[in-house]
Amino acid sequence: MKTSKIKEVVNMNPWTSNTGKKIIYHSLVMENGDKINIGKMKEQQVGWELSYEITEQGQQEYNKAKAVSPNNFGGGFKGDDKKQKFITKSLSLKCAVEYLKGAEASLQEIFETAEHMILWLNKEEVNKAVSEELNGRVKMDRQDQINASNAEVHNTQKLVERFEPDAEYVTSDKNDLPF
Repeated sequence: MKTSKIKEVVNMNPWTSNTGKKIIYHSLVMENGDKINIGKMKEQQVGWELSYEITEQGQQEYNKAKAVSPNNFGGGFKGDDKKQKFITKSLSLKCAVEYLKGAEASLQEIFETAEHMILWLNKEEVNKAVSEELNGRVKMDRQDQINASNAEVHNTQKLVERFEPDAEYVTSDKNDLPF
């Protein structure tokens, strides 16, 4: 696989198949010195980067080539850093919101958590203090859940005590009932 920018578009020949698919055959001079003939659905322009493999060499001035995808990401697209950073930030922010759900976290805490996730995604070292902070938040969340469960049990006990029958109406014999 080779990747180079288009230096010159020498010729374009559009072709339509029986099924209506349109392909434009280009004769291109690449910055790396290759002269290729390649079919693409879009009109190619000078300065565009193209990944390709030469499929037939030496027959004519322009070698036959086919487009290939760098890193197998499809369509010959080579993503830029800004787009990748935006995707990483968006993903990390969404995950931080989900992670802190129910914790009544401030925006600052959400952003800090997202930044920690970005560091992890980028495989940069997360220092011990950050790791301890995140672990501490998990412990606090667990304790909050335990406290809520204990409060629920306490409230249930209070309800049971409130509706327990009075001793004067408690009887062991059905015939002793006051009504």
